[in-house]
Amino acid sequence: MRRLSPRVFRYSVVTLMAVMVVTFGQPLAAQAFNWRDLLPRVLPGLIQTIQLANISESQEMALGKQINSQLTRRQFKISRDQKLTSYVNQIGQRIVRNNTRPGIKYTFQVVDDDSINAAATMGGYVYINKGIVKAADNEAELASVIAHEISHVKERHSIEQSKNTALARTGLSALKLDRNTLVNLGMQFGFSMPRSRRFEFGADETGLRILNKAGYNPQAMVSFMKKLDSGRRSMPKWLSTHPAPSERVQRLQTMVNQISRPATGGMDVVAYARRVGKPVPTVQPVVRPVVEPKPAAAQPQVQPVSAGVVIPPSSVVIPSEPVRRSANPSNPTPFVISGQLADRDVYVVPTREE
Repeated sequence: MRRLSPRVFRYSVVTLMAVMVVTFGQPLAAQAFNWRDLLPRVLPGLIQTIQLANISESQEMALGKQINSQLTRRQFKISRDQKLTSYVNQIGQRIVRNNTRPGIKYTFQVVDDDSINAAATMGGYVYINKGIVKAADNEAELASVIAHEISHVKERHSIEQSKNTALARTGLSALKLDRNTLVNLGMQFGFSMPRSRRFEFGADETGLRILNKAGYNPQAMVSFMKKLDSGRRSMPKWLSTHPAPSERVQRLQTMVNQISRPATGGMDVVAYARRVGKPVPTVQPVVRPVVEPKPAAAQPQVQPVSAGVVIPPSSVVIPSEPVRRSANPSNPTPFVISGQLADRDVYVVPTREE
């Protein structure tokens, strides 16, 4: 029999006291009770709590596998789009490389459902609806949702919620404490029952951190949440049970502002659209403003200049945008253009000798 660690034993004692307080509705010192009457009422919940507190990663993955089997058989249909599934898995595996639970093998699946929804359950099973893929404007936004769900697994939120429920349901029979009971709890917390504010805020914080470590722009998590909060799309059911999006946006933006070196990856809108089969957005060409020379009696010919070209003293340099220049040490009159210059960046206008 597996021995309880001191920490788990202390937790169990505190749990027992909490159950007794909740069960009897007033301080224990004010009541006279019979231990023989008490134990049958609180022991089942206590046994469940202890078992969940000691669950190993291998046991968690085994439970997750059974939960996944039930979910994919009864509740939703997994997409057969192998390219899309491979893409989502690629993003997820990139993020979990920065995860602190290397013992968990993650499985990322796309649900063939256009509603905006995502979820995760114990054992590393993450589900992303097609609606999320379509709602995201770039890879970083999709990655932000995946990172959030990974964080629920990383922080063992499904196990914690199951533990709390086992504590609350003290009327459950100890005989019902089997794999099926835990599987049913895992299914409920994965999709049916809302997570607590503490869990959601924690997943936001952890998700933002591992998103940035994976090289994705953390601002994408803010932009995706803003998109949902702005009413651009109808409020998804899963979001309605979470903390207010506006509150989460504020907290996320504060955390992003505190990142000393935010990553910049995953923001290519066109590449993402092509990858997931969305209509490719029309990209407007970037037009640089060109500063033309002032009108003169005789308009000189304007010629473009490339980087590293020495400009004669009888010329005027007209930059179309700020260009770095440094004086030539041997001759302070000419200028040397430094940096990478593109066509139409800098022009030279010859002037007449004085």
